[in-house]
Amino acid sequence: MRASLESERAMDSPLPGLDRPAASSTSMRVEELPPRAVLIVLMGPSGAGKTFLISKATEKNLQLGHGLESATSEISLHPLREGGVFLVDTTGFDDTNKTDIDILEGFISFLHRIDRSGHRISGIIYLHRITDNRVSGSTRRNFQMLMGLCGKHFLPHVVLATTMWRQLDDPESNRRQDELEGSHWKEMIDGGAVARKYEGTTQSAIGIIDILLRQPLNYDTMPDIQRESVREKMPLLETGAGRVVYEGIKQRLQQYDRSVEKIKKECKELEREVSSSSEYPKPERGEEIRELMKEQMRLWDQRERLERLLQGRVADGSFTQSVPIGDSSSSQETGTAPGHEPNLWKAESALRGQPEIPNEQSAPAGVLGSGETSSGFARLCPSGKADPDSPSGNIYDRSDLSTHRGHLLAKAVPRVCVVGAGLSGLRCAEILLRNGCDVTIIEARSRIGGRVYESTELGYSIDVGPNWVSGCRYDPLIDIAKEANAMLQPWNGKCNIFDISGDPIDEQKATSFTKLVRNIVEEPIEFRSQNGAGIPESDSVYDYFVHRSKEILLSDGGSPESQQEQLLQRISQMWCTYIGDPIERQSLRFAGMEHRCSGEKTFFTNMYGTICDRAKKLQDAHVYLSSRVVEIRTLGADRTSVGVVVKTEDKKEQTFEFDEVVMTTPIGWLKQNKNSFLPPLTPRLVEAIDGISVGRLEKVFIAFPEAFWKGSQNTETPFSPHRPQNTNSEFPGHTIWLSPTYAPDVNPGQWSQEAYDLTDSVSPNSQPTLLFCVYGDCSAHLTNLVRETSRPQRNDLLEKFFRPYFSRLPYYSYNNPVCHPTAFHITDWQHDEFAGYGSYCSIQVGARDATRDVETLQIGLPERRLWFAGEHTAPLHIGTATGAYLSGEEVAKKVFKACHGRGEKAAEEALKEIKIADRDVG
Repeated sequence: MRASLESERAMDSPLPGLDRPAASSTSMRVEELPPRAVLIVLMGPSGAGKTFLISKATEKNLQLGHGLESATSEISLHPLREGGVFLVDTTGFDDTNKTDIDILEGFISFLHRIDRSGHRISGIIYLHRITDNRVSGSTRRNFQMLMGLCGKHFLPHVVLATTMWRQLDDPESNRRQDELEGSHWKEMIDGGAVARKYEGTTQSAIGIIDILLRQPLNYDTMPDIQRESVREKMPLLETGAGRVVYEGIKQRLQQYDRSVEKIKKECKELEREVSSSSEYPKPERGEEIRELMKEQMRLWDQRERLERLLQGRVADGSFTQSVPIGDSSSSQETGTAPGHEPNLWKAESALRGQPEIPNEQSAPAGVLGSGETSSGFARLCPSGKADPDSPSGNIYDRSDLSTHRGHLLAKAVPRVCVVGAGLSGLRCAEILLRNGCDVTIIEARSRIGGRVYESTELGYSIDVGPNWVSGCRYDPLIDIAKEANAMLQPWNGKCNIFDISGDPIDEQKATSFTKLVRNIVEEPIEFRSQNGAGIPESDSVYDYFVHRSKEILLSDGGSPESQQEQLLQRISQMWCTYIGDPIERQSLRFAGMEHRCSGEKTFFTNMYGTICDRAKKLQDAHVYLSSRVVEIRTLGADRTSVGVVVKTEDKKEQTFEFDEVVMTTPIGWLKQNKNSFLPPLTPRLVEAIDGISVGRLEKVFIAFPEAFWKGSQNTETPFSPHRPQNTNSEFPGHTIWLSPTYAPDVNPGQWSQEAYDLTDSVSPNSQPTLLFCVYGDCSAHLTNLVRETSRPQRNDLLEKFFRPYFSRLPYYSYNNPVCHPTAFHITDWQHDEFAGYGSYCSIQVGARDATRDVETLQIGLPERRLWFAGEHTAPLHIGTATGAYLSGEEVAKKVFKACHGRGEKAAEEALKEIKIADRDVG
């Protein structure tokens, strides 16, 4: 396979002028490059000899690395000869001080700079140490990274060079060369890449460079990374090389998962060993468990850093996913069932020599899992009053020393209460359970899911909560949907628009104006980043939109107050469904804080069912449904206090005690129930809760016998006044009726309407249904209109309200039965106490410091063992289902660390109390 590299090397005579390198070679800036400069990039792992090859080719002494750290920290340019070739020294793929993403970002920044100066990469030399006795996983990823950087079409401009031959030139080295060419590099060589030995001399370096200079190069020839990131402006982790980086990090996360699982199994074995012994365990066994717990925290911290590394790319649009902690795949690989991991805290308690607290009371109706009982960590006081003689408020028999010992040592077990069983609460509970905490979930509704739920009122099941998730590859809900084989349906992107008189707007015009509106509405985010606090609190996104639409139309030869300008401003109302209120209410000062999910939106057809299936992992949690929390009282002012008491009401008053409490209730509920916290919440936290607004989005689902608007044998009638503009085109999935003036009796506010065609969903979820999204005053009008009416009355009122709109769709005829609705479903979050009398949070005009408000809620009150989560505290995508999910992850990490920080101390204090009790009994 080597094909006599020696003879090829002899035949490769350098081009004229390359036999002598430049007399001097100093690093230079991109701006100093001459026109038509030839750039050859050297790549490879740290220590492969990139800088050494450049120093030989240029006959210039450069700083070489001889230790464990890379000598090249930044990209540098080195001229090979006057007027022509420049060698680019890059950071090693496995640099000791930079992550792969950092290295990629630095290289892409370099590509942008050379592109602005009119240059491109002419060739790549990849170096590999022949002294490496095996091809490791990281080395294979380096090869994959190279392939992703280049792309198949650029391979003829790549040389794969092995180095360190002077240190090791024997039959074994030649065997390794054959293995590289015949296996690991085969695909690249078959695509045109050339393999060579670099023998460490100037002549050998010039010969390798000469191979690249002989290759013809046209202007359009460039590596994939330059085309994707610079020309196509693709986000970093969407590029071929970026996908390799992402897969590598995901594998490392799974490795950490497996390591943690192994530690948990070892703890479980120690726990069994200690529990089966009648003697007090030896001190060295306790040290073993403590060391295992510390190792688990070390691994947790490494995993968290990796996740932050991924999440940190959101600012530039590179990445928008938090890789789910405790991914089910890792559990399956280790043979550990999700939700059944050994409890490190219980292992510590068992080490101290006492039994687990016995199950004392049956859980109330509604607890997940049949026959589940409530364990002592969250024991329920039947009388609603704590034992006054009990130091922590729980009930136990003082004469029973074993129970007393168990009660005291339970202080070392984190007892966490999660209030709310929505997306954030379920995710938080899942992580805490997987990491050794005892978790109780208290939910006011009779079901889990919160604002995620389904209805069968239309005659079939349909999700009526959040329906859309980000279409980007890294949204965690996308991963969950794929894992559950749930249906994900992208929309066709077309939009059908009717003007104020009810006449259809030309399809091409509607599409172009809709695209223009979307582009303008995105601009306030950049405007905010540049002007920040200088923007008045009263300015709205609509104010900006009016200003920009005038500028754009004037630059195109239009005139102020033109029909085009009015049309643009009316179409801008389509943005209102993202915030749940008119665009005039969205704050310009904080534009983009909410709903910043990149990518095309995707319809999640069975989110509720998927969440319910995922909740099976929570079978070790204690779940109390139909339980309203009425009081959250902190016992003490700092983290040395006893804990937090939670009082609930359902059929009777109940009281629980916990170490930590996580409030995942909606922001609207917090607004209504600030007085439920004792002592009162801090003034800053109250200000933060009041500073975030609640949107008023509602959804109305209208079912029909058939999707008449698509046309069928039952809808081809002479009575239809509206025909599609192009019967051969796909019907738009999105329709807007702008400020209708033709329905004053039922729509006095001339509220714009918009609907989505659910027949576009994937079978079997495809149904002849229109989903109308209403907001602000319109949604308030509708929910008040049908409130406290019978179903027939409600359906009649809704049909009268929406008929002026769906009757303008193609093929409609009043005389045709298929054009008459068969069922309706309308949400009513504005009258839902547990939703906080609204849909989801939004940042509206008048907000003073929304960024700080959200940060305040994210921090919570750790000194009072009180935490907050939900879409209003999301680290990303505030006001979305994705944001709610991510917030549950973030708060779980904080709670777990806080518990761990006090776990050993609590266990030691409990052991002291046990020894005193033993002495007293003796």
